[in-house]
Amino acid sequence: MTLSRRDFLRVFGVSAAAVGGFALPLSPMVPTISDSDLVSLQARALHTAPIRETPSPEAPVVRHLWEDEIFDIRAAVGRWIHSSEGFVAAHDAQPMLVTAPLEISEAPCWAAAAGAAAAVRAWASDSAPLIEKIGHGGVMRILDRLTPRAAADDWIAIADEHDRLIGWSRNTLWSAIDWRTTADADLIVDAALRRAALWESGTERMRADLTVGRLLVPGEYPVTLLQPGATVTAARQTRLGVPYVQRAGNELSLGGVYWHNHFGAALNGMDIQLPVHIARAWFGRLRRVIVR
Repeated sequence: MTLSRRDFLRVFGVSAAAVGGFALPLSPMVPTISDSDLVSLQARALHTAPIRETPSPEAPVVRHLWEDEIFDIRAAVGRWIHSSEGFVAAHDAQPMLVTAPLEISEAPCWAAAAGAAAAVRAWASDSAPLIEKIGHGGVMRILDRLTPRAAADDWIAIADEHDRLIGWSRNTLWSAIDWRTTADADLIVDAALRRAALWESGTERMRADLTVGRLLVPGEYPVTLLQPGATVTAARQTRLGVPYVQRAGNELSLGGVYWHNHFGAALNGMDIQLPVHIARAWFGRLRRVIVR
């Protein structure tokens, strides 16, 4: 399924600024978008969820999606995703860009879960106990790769940001990532409206909905640390592979989330929570975060 630029932005809760346009940085996870581009987009069910005949919680159910089931996206209709079978509430699904993964040929490196989710197992076997499941776009450290004798033997060692081994996963479930650091943009956060605007060279480039995990104190916070993937504990939950985390001093952190789609709301967790692809687009670009 292909979408126009406008529908792509609506699904992700992003809008171009009224003055000027913008381009997301070229990368395997976030392609540059022009007015003429069509973007292939799907979504994964975050849990068991109904597909309804019309965009209403009272509408008849066509069928139920299973957790991590992938379905196509035709358009965004308010807080609903229109698929070929009907309508799914936006908070029940995570939109996914469909891109060709970059092969992991060398380790150590960083990589993102390329499909709906990537299973991490106790040893290199599909029958091994499941240790962790990283949702679409989650980023982990790749420590090593088994030399495959056949495609079925292609496994990689998954670690956290401190290179502590977590387990093993199939290479085909991951895509290598890279990024560039410019640190020349300001992110202006409207905590009341739960929206953020990216400013570069005095021009507003992009706006996006966000989720706030706590009361944000107004002020200017210089970005001091970049973590492609991080372990984050908040609201008594620990998440592995939180993608594209940027820390502003000791006071503030922002990054992508792959476990919910409640942007524009307040939800316990990391201070500023963004859709994965927006967090990727802004990673390394921020000089400071300004909360108003």
